[in-house]
Amino acid sequence: MKHQLYKLASCLILSALLAAPASYAETQEKLSRITEAEADVIRVKNKRDHLPVITIDELRQRFDEIIVVDARSEFEYQTLHIKNALSIPVANRGFEPHILALREKHPDKTIAFYCNGFVCGKSYEATDRALKAGLTNVFTFDRGIFAWADKYPQLAILLEKSEMDHKKLIQDELFDQHTLPSDEFEKRFLAAKEAGAMLIDIRTVGQQQTYPAFASSSRKIETDAFVKNLKKFRDHPLYIVDQAGEQVRWLQYHLEEEQIKEYFFLEGGAHKHQQFQ
Repeated sequence: MKHQLYKLASCLILSALLAAPASYAETQEKLSRITEAEADVIRVKNKRDHLPVITIDELRQRFDEIIVVDARSEFEYQTLHIKNALSIPVANRGFEPHILALREKHPDKTIAFYCNGFVCGKSYEATDRALKAGLTNVFTFDRGIFAWADKYPQLAILLEKSEMDHKKLIQDELFDQHTLPSDEFEKRFLAAKEAGAMLIDIRTVGQQQTYPAFASSSRKIETDAFVKNLKKFRDHPLYIVDQAGEQVRWLQYHLEEEQIKEYFFLEGGAHKHQQFQ
């Protein structure tokens, strides 16, 4: 009976947090402000409750003595990260050697891995692989960067600035203004093509190999390289495609910082709209 009640509570909490239609950002915002009891429910639901977890309050209390590791991509790290965090992407082949070297350098330190929160599994994967590599005293901070930046903005770094300003966080309204459904995206790009509009595919090589080319006329340039060369694109209307409509949320910070105004994202990314030509 107790198990059934717990299961019912799990479903009710998740339904309230993830109720459709909610955008990725809306989901993140809701998950950022949940209680630890609600977080425990989500961990059980996601079958991640077997991994050691550090809470947001404990991480803040012990902040000066814990090594915080960002398990996301270097691009996401450079956009927004926890202050003093190290960037060790779990997707890179050298993840285990890097964390083993980190442990050798700091044998007694607690290590906490984080990513974008509950909708991102990288912090769990990083903790799991660290444990399997023989490390101890490692934890996952699965509340993630959004919850941290929301609660402790003074300990978050946005676009390499010394301190994050809440006012600079991009809200859904601005993102929605630059996001187009497939039909409109195609129509507007074709109409603007002769005027110099460019179709940019920022997916990784692996993503491009997994799924067919998004469009024969697209320019393929991965996110990191694209951001480094944004000045070269500022005089062109930009129509940008990622894999699932999530990476462009980070890219938007760089576009706005560069004061590029005429840019548009494909809603849902290439994964949802593979047939566009």
